[in-house]
Amino acid sequence: MILWSEQYVLSDSIVNHLKNKYADPYFLKGDEGWGQHYTGYHKNPNNTSITVNGKFVDQELLKIYVPKLKDVLKMIGLYGSGSIYSYSSIWGQLYKKELGAIIDVHNHYRHPSQLVSWVHFVDVPDQKCFYFMLGDQKVYPDTQSSSDIIFYPSYALHGVDKMEEGDDRFVVAGNIVQMNS
Repeated sequence: MILWSEQYVLSDSIVNHLKNKYADPYFLKGDEGWGQHYTGYHKNPNNTSITVNGKFVDQELLKIYVPKLKDVLKMIGLYGSGSIYSYSSIWGQLYKKELGAIIDVHNHYRHPSQLVSWVHFVDVPDQKCFYFMLGDQKVYPDTQSSSDIIFYPSYALHGVDKMEEGDDRFVVAGNIVQMNS
């Protein structure tokens, strides 16, 4: 499932700043049945669910990640073909153990232009929470330690288990979308 993975280390000051930023109640999402977590995703204008209040694209995350995303697209042969790509579908997610969040199985594929999804495991406990769903089996990639970043096809079914260890878990995720050139 993984197209590319590597270590992408952010400075402690950037990590702490982002975790503090996303710990704001503005980003809190969820309910008692599924637990809660902090995420910028529900504020993203690319999300068409009824919970969207729109117009939130984290410009700070774009500055941190767009150069890395372009480099990876070049490595996997998708960049420089005359295509234009959008990186604005990007969000931070902060999980707190006491909030008990899970993310049910889903994918990010809605249209053939949605090529690649990715997760950066910025600061995570040893517990592997992220998994791909293959048939009825959960498959946990080895590459989900702190600072690991993985890229996978947007159609890949995946989810996130409830945290059973550690105090918090911070990831940044996104989608790379091919625009018409």
